[in-house]
Amino acid sequence: MPLVALGAGLVFGLLRRFDPRALLVLGLGAFLTYTTTYVPLIVSAIALAVRGTATVGWRWWAFTGLLGIATAITWDHPVTFGGALLAAPLMVVGAVVAEPIWRVVERPTRGRVLTFVILARICAPALTGVLDLALRSRAP
Repeated sequence: MPLVALGAGLVFGLLRRFDPRALLVLGLGAFLTYTTTYVPLIVSAIALAVRGTATVGWRWWAFTGLLGIATAITWDHPVTFGGALLAAPLMVVGAVVAEPIWRVVERPTRGRVLTFVILARICAPALTGVLDLALRSRAP
């Protein structure tokens, strides 16, 4: 759940920078809910769509993460207490990470693009790979 919350914050943060229209946010949330078996993201999408084109602060991102946790619990997904505690702050972190990515898209310079490519294509897969191996080694 923590990685899903991080990814959802990143996706919704970038989407709101590209186009914050409520129907688009709702459509992406419905699509992600339909295509994944993780957290039903439509509830978080509804919370973001309610804001419309207004800016979304860290409190609102944390609120959407908490809504995702509550929905996952009632949706009968196995949720660990530690994962639930990390999901709301990681949704905020994902939205914060979306800002520098948006700056690369908005004004691409050679340095920004190279930094983004190195982080996105080398560091992020290495980090998630290490996390995956650590979790697999502890699984019963």
